[in-house]
Amino acid sequence: MISQVKPSSDVIAIPSSFGRTRAVLLTGLCAAVAAIPAFGSPTQNWQVWERAVYLAAVASVATLLIYRGWHTGVRFDIHGLTIRYFFWTRRIGWQEVSRFADGLTAGLGEGAGLVWTLVVVLRNGRVVKVKATARDDTSAEPKVLTAVLQAAERYGVPAALTGVASKPRSGVSARAAARLRLSILGCRRAGRAHLAPGRPQQHDDGRNDLP
Repeated sequence: MISQVKPSSDVIAIPSSFGRTRAVLLTGLCAAVAAIPAFGSPTQNWQVWERAVYLAAVASVATLLIYRGWHTGVRFDIHGLTIRYFFWTRRIGWQEVSRFADGLTAGLGEGAGLVWTLVVVLRNGRVVKVKATARDDTSAEPKVLTAVLQAAERYGVPAALTGVASKPRSGVSARAAARLRLSILGCRRAGRAHLAPGRPQQHDDGRNDLP
C-alpha cells in the first residue's frame, strides 16, 4: 500500500497509499450522495444555471478533499516528524521521541486483518501509530523500513525494528489464560492449607504415619 519513498539530503517523506485510497473512496461516495438532489429530486425544479453552480461547488469540495488525502503521509526532517492525516496534521519534535517500535493497525484490503505499522513511543509513555508506513501485509515494505531506519540513525532515535507484525493474543484468550492462572494458584493455596494442619510426620525409616 506504499507508493513511493522520497528521500532527500534533509527530508525523508513517505506518502500514504492508505490515506490516498480512503480519500478517493470517501470523496467519491460523498460526491455521489451530494449530487443526487441535482438530478433525482422530484420536488425541486432546478434551473440549468442552478444545477451547474451546485455541481461546481460539489466538484470543488471533492477536489480539495482528494488533494488533502493525496498528501497524507509522514515526513522526517531535522525538526522531527510531521504526520499528515486526512483532516489534520500532527508534528512531533525529536525531543519528544523516545524510540521507534513495531506496531499493528487494521489493514484496508478485504481480509487484510492486522498489518505492520511504525509506532512512535514518546517520552511521556504515549504511542503514536504512523499508518502511512503500513500496507496490506504482515511485514513492512522493505524500502519503507529502510527509510525509517535511516531516519532513526540520522536523528539518533533508538529503533529495534523487525518490520514484522506480531499478532497478540485475543482478549478472550488473554482472559482465559488469566482465569487459568488464578485457578492454578487457588488450587495450590488450597492444597497447602489442607496439608498444613495434618501434615504427617516422617519416621526414621522414611515412611509416614499414613495407614
